[in-house]
Formats: sequence, C-alpha cells, structure tokens
Amino acid sequence: MINEMSVKPKAQNKNSLYLFIAVAIGAAASAVWYMLADEFKGVVGLLTMILIIAGIYIYTRFIAAEYYYDVAVLDDVPTFIVRHKIGKRETTMCRIDIASITSVERQTKDERRKHKTPSDHKIYAYSPTLYPEISYLIISQSQYEKAEINIEANDEFAKLLRDYAATARAEAAAAESYGDEE
Repeated sequence: MINEMSVKPKAQNKNSLYLFIAVAIGAAASAVWYMLADEFKGVVGLLTMILIIAGIYIYTRFIAAEYYYDVAVLDDVPTFIVRHKIGKRETTMCRIDIASITSVERQTKDERRKHKTPSDHKIYAYSPTLYPEISYLIISQSQYEKAEINIEANDEFAKLLRDYAATARAEAAAAESYGDEE
C-alpha cells in the first residue's frame, strides 16, 4: 500500500545567497566600469551580461525556488514527482514510475564528487541547496531512459521511497507473470 505524500526540503546552507551577492556586486561594478570605460567596452559589456544572467539563474534556481518531492498514485501507477515552484508559477520537473527506481543512495558532498555517472545515464539535480552536505541519488531505469536524479531529502523519505520502489517492482513483476500465464 503506497500512501501519497509530499516533502518540501529546506536549503542546508546559504552558499547560493553568498554567490548571488558576489555575482550581483560583480555585475554592478562591471556595469559602472562599462559606463566609464572607453576601451574594451565590448568585453566589459559582455562580462556584465554574463554576470546578470548568472545572477538570474542563481536566484531562480536556488534562492526563490521551492522544491516539492511527491509520491502519488496517478492512473493506478505509483509515481515520484518533483515540482519546482517560484512565486505562483509551478512546474513539474520530473515524473517517474516508482517501479523504475532501482536504488536510492545517500551521498555526502565528497561521494558526489567522486561518483562517475555511466555515459548512458542522464543527470538531473533538483535540490534547493548549492552543494548540499547530504543528498540522495535516485537511479531510475525505464524503457525510455536511464537517469540519475539528485534530491535533497531526509533519511525517512529516502527509506520510504526505497520501500515503495521495492513494493512497486514486486507488484509489477507479479502482474507481468500473471499476464504470461494467460
């Protein structure tokens, strides 16, 4: 029996805020330099635009963003969903069948750096923290895609997701063997 639930992780550190402030200061300084400079105006303008775009990315990806990890049953299929919310706008970033989850592994920052992703896997990161100390790597394999999904959840949610995945795989295998007997 899979119970529907939703988890909203909080950022573990303020790295993204500090990086955003540094980028904003750099963009402001570069914009002033652009207005005052006679030489290298094109290079300074390009640097200013890059810093502004980086600041917008950091703000929308980490600071203003809220992530929700949901377990739901959609059309009788247990599903893991990742939602990304900024203000009133909400986007579904990920929706996978829980039976396609082959493992849920706890990773430290160092383990994440050393981890080598197979070339046939896609990588997705849905975390409110820039460089979290602890995260979870969900490995999913469906008929369409092999993926590694990084999320930032607590141990209880990860254990529950592991248990749900094992249950869903067992039910899918039982249904498949039942279909073969007919």
